[in-house]
Amino acid sequence: MGLWCQCLVAVAQQLTGAYRPRGPVIEVFGINEAISFPEKFERRGVKLEVLRRLLDQQGQAAAQVGARWTRGHTVAFPRLSWDRWEREARSFARADLWLQAVQRVGLEAVVMIGPWPGNKSRDFTSRYVLQGDARERYVEFVRAAVERYDGDGLNDMPGLLRGVRFWEVDNEPDLKNSGSPRVSKRSNFCTPEQFAEIVILTARAIKSADPGARVLNGGLYRVTKEFGYRYLRDLLAVPGLLAAIDILSVHAYHTGRDAGAVELTLRRVQELARGKPVWLTETSVPAAGKESFLSPEWQAEILARTVILA
Repeated sequence: MGLWCQCLVAVAQQLTGAYRPRGPVIEVFGINEAISFPEKFERRGVKLEVLRRLLDQQGQAAAQVGARWTRGHTVAFPRLSWDRWEREARSFARADLWLQAVQRVGLEAVVMIGPWPGNKSRDFTSRYVLQGDARERYVEFVRAAVERYDGDGLNDMPGLLRGVRFWEVDNEPDLKNSGSPRVSKRSNFCTPEQFAEIVILTARAIKSADPGARVLNGGLYRVTKEFGYRYLRDLLAVPGLLAAIDILSVHAYHTGRDAGAVELTLRRVQELARGKPVWLTETSVPAAGKESFLSPEWQAEILARTVILA
């Protein structure tokens, strides 16, 4: 637990010595799940003051390396999903701790929200779309969360420094649909039509609580692959989907020598986005392995390409 929680802190501590980043601030730079705490450790028990201190350390480390944004997750942290909210007596305590740590260091938050834990929805339900009373309770949850964090002075979280402006609806629907990164066959779970239904429902609930909020779809996992590209195309063709979102969220991962995953992803999405802003909410490169192309120079090339394209 100590090693995991101190990884960003160690980087920040190095930066307090001879070297610190210099040059213009890159306002688009964020660290996905920069402030987090593994659920398996939480289950073992952790004192509130210890958890708060660890989250603060991670936030400080992220800010010191130049991050301006961070993104919460419905699986990793703060686990803000309707399913968990109801199982935990409708508590927002974990999300409160996370947002307080985010805001204390001046980071901008993108908050993921949805009916089920993001990448593990199949573990909690065999049916992605909500029906009847569950649908009404989900809308109640979304409205309560947005109202708590919108900063309008009505039922706000105690100590809220500023309102949350960006809400992302769930995560990687194309991966939910196939069930595995290695599978390229559609299932009847989280189809483009089903995901669009949840996005539209959630967006309406968000806007009813905070008309000024900005809504993102859950980021598509593999637009560079034909499966993900077809899923995106079919998703954006669902009536009402594009009108429901303000920003189109996508992911791009580099798994081989080619450094063009981000470029291809953005080009494909922009062809279909009809003028919507496109945000890259997840990306990464391999940092270790036996592949001959792995090197600091290769990683630097991808970083430069990503920043320039962003």
